[in-house]
Amino acid sequence: MTSHPPPDEAARARDAEFARFFADYQPKAVAFVQSLEQAMPHDDVREIVSPAFLAIYTRWDKITNPGAYLFKTLRNGIKERHRTSVRHALLVQRLTPSRTSQVNSPDPLEREISDDYVKAALQQLPPAMRQVAVMKWMLDLPDSLIAEALGITRSTVTTHLTRATRRLQQFFGTTATEPGTGKEER
Repeated sequence: MTSHPPPDEAARARDAEFARFFADYQPKAVAFVQSLEQAMPHDDVREIVSPAFLAIYTRWDKITNPGAYLFKTLRNGIKERHRTSVRHALLVQRLTPSRTSQVNSPDPLEREISDDYVKAALQQLPPAMRQVAVMKWMLDLPDSLIAEALGITRSTVTTHLTRATRRLQQFFGTTATEPGTGKEER
C-alpha cells in the first residue's frame, strides 16, 4: 500500500482560504444565476456554478479578485448556455413540423405582486442593467465589487441602478418623490 505525502502547510492554507470563499460565495452565485435565469432548472444552475468554482480553484494562486472572477465566469457560463440552447432550438425547429400555437392572454386581475412578478419585472430590464440590479438588490453586493465584477465604473453602476429603479417604478405603476419636497422625481 502506497501512502501519499501529507500536503504542505501552504496547500492546506490555500485550501482553507478557498473553502471560506466557497462557503461565502456559493449561495450568492446560485442566487445570481437563478435571478438572471428564472426558468433554468436547478441542475442547469449547478452546471454553470460548479465549473465556475472549479476554474477559480485551479487558478486560486493567480487570481487577485476571486469574487469578480466568479461573477465574470458565471456570466460567461450563462452566455454559453444560451448559445447552446439557441443552437438546440434551431435544430428542433428544423426537425419539427410547423404548427400554429394558441396564446391565451392572462386576465389582468389575476396578476398580483409576487416573487414571479418581481422576476418578470427584472426580466424587462436590459441585460447589463438587470445584472447590476440583481447584484445590488438581491445579492446585496457593494457597488465597488459590482463595478469590478462587471468591468464597469462605480458611476455606471449608480446610473444603472437609478435607471432600473425608474423602469421598475413604471412597471409597477408607482412613482417616487424627492425626499422632503413632494415633487415627483424625474
